[in-house]
Amino acid sequence: MGKRRRHPVVQPDPVRTLHGSNPEATLDLHNLTASQGERRVRDLVQSWRRRRPGTVLRIITGKGRRSEAAPVHLERIRELLSGALRGDVEEFVLEAGGGSYLVRLRG
Repeated sequence: MGKRRRHPVVQPDPVRTLHGSNPEATLDLHNLTASQGERRVRDLVQSWRRRRPGTVLRIITGKGRRSEAAPVHLERIRELLSGALRGDVEEFVLEAGGGSYLVRLRG
């Protein structure tokens, strides 16, 4: 009997996801108005993109449990990241638990 040929095992490229990423900076929007929160998020994203493109940030919005209406920051920040800041943001995801976003800046 002949020898069996071994075929190399090709590993797929690892999937790059935000879950499990270690954020370089965190911004907590608790106790801020919606407009203050938006301004702080814009400043954070734009300053970190200039300094460290491709970095991951965490933006804590809270879940709105103490709000009388729907969670203001959660929805407004999602709209900001997918709208006005889409040129600076490569991707973002709501973290497990639903009270914060992980954001990867464009490289």
